[in-house]
Amino acid sequence: MAQSCVLFLLGRVVMDLRVRGSLLALLAVMTALSTCVVAFSFLLCAVARTRRQAFAYERVTTLVWVILGGTLVPTELMADWVGPLAGFTPVYWASHGYREVILNGEGVAGVLPHVGVLCAFAALFVALAVWRFNGETDKQHWD
Repeated sequence: MAQSCVLFLLGRVVMDLRVRGSLLALLAVMTALSTCVVAFSFLLCAVARTRRQAFAYERVTTLVWVILGGTLVPTELMADWVGPLAGFTPVYWASHGYREVILNGEGVAGVLPHVGVLCAFAALFVALAVWRFNGETDKQHWD
């Protein structure tokens, strides 16, 4: 949350970024995305045996999500088969939620679907982490 706040503050000061929508809606998307990130981190801790393994899983997963989710290139410009996959990434819902607030001037009601899906991803990640977590498995610090 702090990182997002700093980025939006820098965007305002350095690039004159103007949020057309409600700041409460922006905060809702930021909170849902932060919750999703923490839940995904919890899942990584549950499935990885080492930090190095967790970092590798995180890098690959994040790269796939960023590419499919339309962060680098809008999904409308991608191949037809990419569109249906984009909705299965949290990045898609976060970036579209931010777009609704920043560009389209939406309020909280306009981003509720995005926030809801991000929270659903978070719940799924936590459920998978709880299912996979084994307190008796030795975790190695770095190897």
